[in-house]
Amino acid sequence: MFSFGNNIVDSPKEQSVESIFTPFQLVSLLEMLRFYADKFVNLMVIVERIRTVSEHFPDEIFKPQDEDPLLIEFGDLRTSCQELQLDLSVMQIERTMVEMSSQEIPSTDFKSLLGNLIQIITDELSRAFLMSIPQRIAVDYYEKSNLFGDKVFNNFPSANFDIEEAGKCFATERYTACVMHLQRVVEIGLKAFGDYLVIMTYIKSAQPSWQGVLSKTGSEIKSRPNASWSSNDERMFAEGIQSFLGAVQVAWRNPSMHADKKYTEEEAEDIFNAVKGFMRHITKHLDEAGNFTL
Repeated sequence: MFSFGNNIVDSPKEQSVESIFTPFQLVSLLEMLRFYADKFVNLMVIVERIRTVSEHFPDEIFKPQDEDPLLIEFGDLRTSCQELQLDLSVMQIERTMVEMSSQEIPSTDFKSLLGNLIQIITDELSRAFLMSIPQRIAVDYYEKSNLFGDKVFNNFPSANFDIEEAGKCFATERYTACVMHLQRVVEIGLKAFGDYLVIMTYIKSAQPSWQGVLSKTGSEIKSRPNASWSSNDERMFAEGIQSFLGAVQVAWRNPSMHADKKYTEEEAEDIFNAVKGFMRHITKHLDEAGNFTL
């Protein structure tokens, strides 16, 4: 999958410029080539036609009027550059058209104007960049918005942004950023767990520490009488969440707070899968508000 600079081709069919160039969407290489090939070819054909005019009429004085074929060619060239979002080239074409219409231009000067224009077009085209994402990675991590499944997507809506961003960071090889987003996802689960055990009301900080929350949830689980649990399964569920969050805090939450900590692809993928499993597990019985259901 490829992106063209910051702009992604939406379809090889003719569309408006705004609908064609939609930022941060993926497109197949085949679609991109289909769309851009005809634009590039058309651009070069028009440039060569204009160049031919200047070379075949070396003594010509150019001052085209409104319906002159040469102005029409320049108008087509402007359209092609607009479709490719070559903004500087479009500005230069428009300046050239104004100059051609307002004064007589000897052929030698016209060739110079054309040479400058071609150089600007070439320079702009050279600044286009492609980013390749393998097909499996694009499908599994970049394109989906509900990477953890529909139930997590619906029950923990506040986590949706970070889940999606974690996937996009993994797909674009920003593995440490991926882990940071996953940490924020787990924190949403942590808060839901605290609300479920009714300990968040005792925490006054707007951004409570993991240790502070886990200390209180651990104490609540140990001190709560058996009769207060709806079943032994509920208690086991709470103990399992407590153990997982404690392990996460030691294994990667605390280390990731240090600036020198970086994550490899393998580490990020392992953490991604662990958080995905955790969120799917917690969603079996909890929602974002901490409501418990069997």
